[in-house]
Parts: sequence; C-alpha cells; structure tokens
Amino acid sequence: MSLEYMVKNKVDKLIVNEGNKRKLVTLKGLIFGREEIFHEINEGGTWKKEEIYDLISKYHFLFFTSSNLLIDAKDFIKSEKAKEIEVGEVMNVEPIISPPEESVYNVLQKMRERDEEYAIIVCDSLPCGILDLFGVGKAILEGRLKESVMNFAERNFFKVTPESSLETARKLMISSSRFFLPVVDFRTLLGSVSWKEVFDNLNKEAYVS
Repeated sequence: MSLEYMVKNKVDKLIVNEGNKRKLVTLKGLIFGREEIFHEINEGGTWKKEEIYDLISKYHFLFFTSSNLLIDAKDFIKSEKAKEIEVGEVMNVEPIISPPEESVYNVLQKMRERDEEYAIIVCDSLPCGILDLFGVGKAILEGRLKESVMNFAERNFFKVTPESSLETARKLMISSSRFFLPVVDFRTLLGSVSWKEVFDNLNKEAYVS
C-alpha cells in the first residue's frame, strides 16, 4: 500500500493481503521505515472490554478476522470515558516543539528519534501549528522536506489547559479526529496531551467486573 494512498485518504492503518498472509501497513511505519505487528482475534468467543484493553496494551493493533476490523488505542478511547482527573496530572511536559522556520526534515528526525507522531510549532511562546504524520507524508510526496514546517502544519486545532478534565480532552480529540492537543495557559505552551495519556488513564472501573 502506497504512502500516497494513505495521505490522500487520511488512512493511518490498514491490513493488506499478500498471498495467503495478512500484513499491517501504517502511516507511521511507512514514514519511519519499519514494520508494525498486529494480533489476530477469532471472534468465536466472547471478549470483555478489559481483555481488549490488555491486548491493545500488549500488541498495539488488533485485527478481528470475522468482521475484518482493525483497531488500536485511538479507536478504543472513542467509546470509553477517561478518569475524572485533570489534564495537568498526566500531560507530557516535554513534547516535540519547533520554531516556524524549522524544516520538515529536521522535525521529522526528532519525531523518529522519539517515536512521536506529532510536533508543536511555537510562535511567541504559544502553539501556532501542529505537524502530524499526514503533513510529513505530504511533504515527502511533494519533495518539500526542506521547507518550513508551517507549510504542512495544521493551523486550526483545539487547545486545553492543565485544569481541563481529561474527559474533555478525550472528547475534543474525537470531535476533531486529531488525537493530540497542546496544553497552554494564557501566556505560554506548557505541554501536550495525546491519545497515549487518555488510553493509560481510562476509567476502567466502569467496565471491569
């Protein structure tokens, strides 16, 4: 499966058949140059939510063979509420940040090194753009990696504060289909919160028997 297809159609993961074998292709894997693994699930049995959670934690990607469904943590958090805690309790205080004049190439190297899917562009101490893997992929396809990150960054995005509830952050991620939010106060960028922090802090008491 080509990078062009995934970027054009905003697809970040899919299963392809190669002969009699299934292969997982992810946008992250194509850009970072590595293969991703997945775990197949036979839907003949009954699966509890906590079991699915544990499997995603272990394998990252699950493929349900009967329904031909591929899911990951981003999909799981769409239907599960976060704990009643504030963003400031779990936020990442060291997200990848970049000035607007930095090249996509240089930011991509940082993303690869830290295995991160997002970078925040900062203008006058506050976020002014978010570079994600779709933006990176577009730059690669157009041969423009040496250009400014702002040419490929998302400029319209939600932000939260440390006092925002994690559940509010989760809902904003789902409504925008962007699973990464800068955390700010009125003066400066303070950090970020992503699907990772939400997944690690779901209200599992609501479904664990």
